[in-house]
Amino acid sequence: MMRMLGTMVIALVGLVALWVVLNIYAAGLRADRTADKNWCANNMRMIDYAKEQFAQLGGITNGIKVTETDITPFLKGRTMPVCPSSSAARYSIGLTGEGSECSVHGRSDNIHYPKQVPTILRVCKRGDWDQ
Repeated sequence: MMRMLGTMVIALVGLVALWVVLNIYAAGLRADRTADKNWCANNMRMIDYAKEQFAQLGGITNGIKVTETDITPFLKGRTMPVCPSSSAARYSIGLTGEGSECSVHGRSDNIHYPKQVPTILRVCKRGDWDQ
């Protein structure tokens, strides 16, 4: 009887340990997915800001198609960002005045970040400072 009780206790401890390990593993996977989604959201925000800067400098109105070539000068490293979830994922830049889109995480319009784009400082000539 004592031997059977000892075996049951060991089995129960083993099951609890397995449950703990699986929960820690699942929490790690959720954290990875959340980190990837946040990174992707940041990439789309950079694309949207670059698109707005391109539109402001070019005097372009909303609804105009923007290409990767148009916005790369405004991106860090002058390269298009890559989605961290999949190397096969693509960013769709879209039209001016609209959000970009990731083929994995969806539209940047659905991601909550400030929509106010910082204004671009105009280049002043030496004589403009006195005005």
